[in-house]
Amino acid sequence: PDENRRNMVCIISYISNIVFSFFANMKINQWLAYMVGGSGVGYGFVQSKLKGKTIKRLSKRVDELEKGKNPNKISSNLTQKGKTNRRDK
Repeated sequence: PDENRRNMVCIISYISNIVFSFFANMKINQWLAYMVGGSGVGYGFVQSKLKGKTIKRLSKRVDELEKGKNPNKISSNLTQKGKTNRRDK
């Protein structure tokens, strides 16, 4: 158990040294580029989640309105979040 723990500490130390040296050797323009790129990815992820929640919230009302207008309407088999059903792919 002690040797496993010692090996794990060595591995973590080695990885952290590599990561630290990578970031320590970057110039300010590289830092800025990584920050802008990471922010863009994060923004896209959050927007995708919000879009799915909004579609789910509004889809119930749309279904009710469509069924009231045409009760024989055939479903498009989209999921509640607006995604294509897996068996349709």
